[in-house]
Amino acid sequence: MPPRRATSTACAQPVDASSSSSHLQGRSGNASKRKHDSTENPDDDAGPRPKKIQPSTSADTTSDVPGQSSGSLDDIAFEGEMRFEVISGPTGGGIRLHGPRGLWGMDAAFSLSFASIEAIIVMKNLKSSARKKEAYEIFIVPSAATGIAPIKNRYPQLISFKFPNQKVDGELRGAAARAGDAKKDTYLSVCKKVLDEQLMPFGKAVTDYTETAGVITQVEASLEPVSGTDLKKKSKGHVHFLDTGILFLSKEARVLVPFSLMTGLNVIFGLESRKLMGMDVILKVSVPADPASKDVFARLDYALLAFKRLSPALTKHIKAYAEKHTVKVEWLSMEYYDYAKDSPMSGWMDAPEDLVTRLCQPPRQA
Repeated sequence: MPPRRATSTACAQPVDASSSSSHLQGRSGNASKRKHDSTENPDDDAGPRPKKIQPSTSADTTSDVPGQSSGSLDDIAFEGEMRFEVISGPTGGGIRLHGPRGLWGMDAAFSLSFASIEAIIVMKNLKSSARKKEAYEIFIVPSAATGIAPIKNRYPQLISFKFPNQKVDGELRGAAARAGDAKKDTYLSVCKKVLDEQLMPFGKAVTDYTETAGVITQVEASLEPVSGTDLKKKSKGHVHFLDTGILFLSKEARVLVPFSLMTGLNVIFGLESRKLMGMDVILKVSVPADPASKDVFARLDYALLAFKRLSPALTKHIKAYAEKHTVKVEWLSMEYYDYAKDSPMSGWMDAPEDLVTRLCQPPRQA
């Protein structure tokens, strides 16, 4: 299945390939893999066997480091065409990525079992530079990569692919591709059908937001540094309020917070001389507490994800979103000497009721 660009940053449980069958496979585009240790296994014709590097988790993966890489296995990145396979098997099957040949003449290979997947999300690629071959983006979220785990732990991480908007062709192979209708089926429709079949035993399905109304996507925001994680600097990106949870994507952080980990939402209006200047959204995320830790933040059973500088025009949409998913919201405000310079005058206080009421009113009919 040919996503034209993939980002593979997760480390997952292996798929039992010895007794599995490929239901779907095709070629993919560029891929990048960040901070991922691996065990290198050359093909028969790959030449001398390189030194083996044992992974620090139970994953059994192989990665191909490209020629332009520094060669450090602590900072792997590979780019080029890839192949994406959906595999069935007695252990539940999984997804396998095959990357380009690079250092040592080996193919990159990476497997993720369906049992270890929390969610698979499909969205439109809203970048202005997106081409037809990169029309959609698929996100695969490992169960161990929800909440703040991706910014706290080395791996697993979220995986993403760019997918084309095109009818099935000869690049799509396997039983599902042969059963597809070339006149009406697309790469995306076949991929969703196959993934849904494999996810069904686990009570899950692909969540498709390419046509869904009522979700708030592509909202520009900055995620503030999060205590006790590797995110030490502000990260500019986009936050997506989805029916799967709240997804934040940036160069430095890729985080999905499902509702099961969401314990509250604070909406804070920034005021300067009582004039509304902007809005912040702070998400309270459940985390395991360590009562014996000397770090005060580690003793807490929650972490705070602060998304800064959102448009107040989103207020009514966030209110409806929270009500739909029964997320508790606190409406707060904060006075600033200079909002643009982030110079606060006060701490948090209850937001003026008339302000919240006004911002939550539906638009007037013409």
